[in-house]
Amino acid sequence: MPEPANGFTFRSAHARLLAQVRTRMQNGELTERALARRLGVSQSHINNVLRGRRNLSQELADSILKFLKYSLLDLHYDLELQACVGDHAARMDRMEIDVLQDPIGGGNKWSTLRDSRIRYQCPLSLRGVPNYAYFCRLARDPRMTEILFGRDMVLIDPSLTARLTDSPTSIYLVQIGSEALLRWVRGGFRNLYVADEITLDRPVDWERIPIREDQRLDVIKGRAIWIGNEAALR
Repeated sequence: MPEPANGFTFRSAHARLLAQVRTRMQNGELTERALARRLGVSQSHINNVLRGRRNLSQELADSILKFLKYSLLDLHYDLELQACVGDHAARMDRMEIDVLQDPIGGGNKWSTLRDSRIRYQCPLSLRGVPNYAYFCRLARDPRMTEILFGRDMVLIDPSLTARLTDSPTSIYLVQIGSEALLRWVRGGFRNLYVADEITLDRPVDWERIPIREDQRLDVIKGRAIWIGNEAALR
């Protein structure tokens, strides 16, 4: 059977799902033993599937999706992002992007509701921005004054790849309690470590957030790919 035009098949979805599991293991957030225990299969079976020695069954794929709180739509989004980078960069340069209704920052409750009154074009300097990215207006954050000085808007990539891949130079949108804040993040086994401008050079003072293997996506909502001024987008 020929592949659909967008390349999204069960085979590609399974490959993408296994890639996300390997990423979680490389980041130290998940182990073969822990995954096998949660899924009720042997560690050797998980090892063989991850190494390509055995096929990923649909039943096991469904169990992994449920455990990681993923959906097929999430996997499709990441495949779509790859296509955008490869084939649609020029078109994506000037696409229109949603703006969240409420600002992010201290004292503001996190919400993904869109502002129906306005959309902004993607900044010209960016390439391969996914069409499900969104702009957030920024409230004052006394712990990120240098990064955010004179800036009032951030563009967020909410893809699985952006949320699961640690990058020491990237700033992430992190939900802490009811608030969402821009912070640096370091992953670790059973913990996330969150830093701001005040604590960045003092790892001992980074905020530790205990999480299970399946909770990273509950905390990290996206990665910042542009920070600037709303006036420049009008």
